[in-house]
Amino acid sequence: MVNGVKTMTHNDRDEQQRWSNYRSANKRFPSVRTAEITELVRQANIRPGETVLEVGTGSGIATYPLARAVGNTGKILTFDTTKDNLIDVVLRNTEALTIIPVPQSTEYNFPVPTNSVDAVANIAALHHYDDRSKGTGYSGRQKALTEFYRMLKPGGRLIIADVAKGTPAHNYFDACDNPIHCAPRGHPHDFLSESEAQMLCKKAGFKKASYSIKPTPWRFTDETQAKEFLHTLHNSQCIPEESLELAKKHLPYKQVDQGVEMGWSLFYLEAHK
Repeated sequence: MVNGVKTMTHNDRDEQQRWSNYRSANKRFPSVRTAEITELVRQANIRPGETVLEVGTGSGIATYPLARAVGNTGKILTFDTTKDNLIDVVLRNTEALTIIPVPQSTEYNFPVPTNSVDAVANIAALHHYDDRSKGTGYSGRQKALTEFYRMLKPGGRLIIADVAKGTPAHNYFDACDNPIHCAPRGHPHDFLSESEAQMLCKKAGFKKASYSIKPTPWRFTDETQAKEFLHTLHNSQCIPEESLELAKKHLPYKQVDQGVEMGWSLFYLEAHK
């Protein structure tokens, strides 16, 4: 603190760079994760005029498809703990979609009235609610799911897409849990099995959740694009070739007619209030 103004620490700058590169990777190569987002929007079954709460704006890769689905009469409330992610998604809103950015504290309390949203959507973010280096277990995810339940209208739906425990994607993230491969903190987060996800949803009050693992391959025009995407996405501090080799070691990788493909997958969970 200098003259009453909070100064940016070294850790703050590192986190800022990490998210800057994450946004850059998704914006430079927007088609790589098309399969993930398409499946999320399909399962969310968003209808025009609905109010949807998105948790984890990130690069806005899901924000805009969700906003287009609710149309001019609906709105997206998008939450993120990183201010620059929210600023970026607003600056890129040239379509005048109704996207309302909301800063979120690390406590995962949401300034949203009870029984007020039609759907809560979340892609590749649920695992961030717990930190295994701090031993939080399921507590952060349980708190978040309880908040999701509170905010949803009766009959409202929860749609979560995330990495499933025991899959190649899980193994890959564990291999990235090193500041060399994912700066600045590695990836100190774990993932849920079907039974764990069902348990947490039940404790939060949701009706029985459906859970299925879907193949959502990452597609690249060539190996150079794959290398650049992976290296930038994780803010890696190694050489780009090493980032690609790490992914190849843990994820199915093959040549296809359109270029190259990595065998990514996510679980998709739907539950109702």
